[in-house]
Amino acid sequence: MPSEIATLAGGLLDQQELQVASALAAILSDDESIPDAFVESLVDRILPAYWDIKDDRPPNVDPSPIFRPLYYLHGYSNLADFGKFTREFVEMASAHLEACMHWLTPSPPEEWSGGKEFHGLIGQLRDAGVLSPALASGLESFDRVAIAPSQHTGPGSPDLSQKDAGFSIEDAAVLLMITRKLSMQLFELLNSHGVTIEHRWPPLKPEPLARDPQA
Repeated sequence: MPSEIATLAGGLLDQQELQVASALAAILSDDESIPDAFVESLVDRILPAYWDIKDDRPPNVDPSPIFRPLYYLHGYSNLADFGKFTREFVEMASAHLEACMHWLTPSPPEEWSGGKEFHGLIGQLRDAGVLSPALASGLESFDRVAIAPSQHTGPGSPDLSQKDAGFSIEDAAVLLMITRKLSMQLFELLNSHGVTIEHRWPPLKPEPLARDPQA
């Protein structure tokens, strides 16, 4: 794991969250022996529901720009060759955080536009007193170690070896847990600013994640 991601994880995640990240990375790294249904249920237990739970996964719940990236996070995690798509996975995590922040501004976009660097957005919300210094710092660190590098590297990029092409599976799992930590705080802010977030991040249950799914 790159030292910057490890440092960020050490400052933001507790032992339970690190344990879940480790269990998730182990499962996502095994593209042959882990049943697809187990991987899907695993990610279901980590992510907020991005569909109306009363129906069978219709279009995303509102605000769509916030929840639609979770659909893609889930989709990438179900790929047997997940390791080839870690850059895209991290981009969807960043798109979710970006959308959460946009919906804390006076004129949030109605359509999802994908993940971008959001350093300027963080500064805007911090200067307006919306983001606390601690949350702004965490988001800036995520921007630095996850979003900016993903704009310039990844599978298919010219003249890059696979080693340098993107994030390792361990990186991606840790960054998902960091996304969860930051998003939970943003969800609280959104609700306090009148944006209803009906589907929250579920509590973590690391023990079932670490068991052998074949047992």
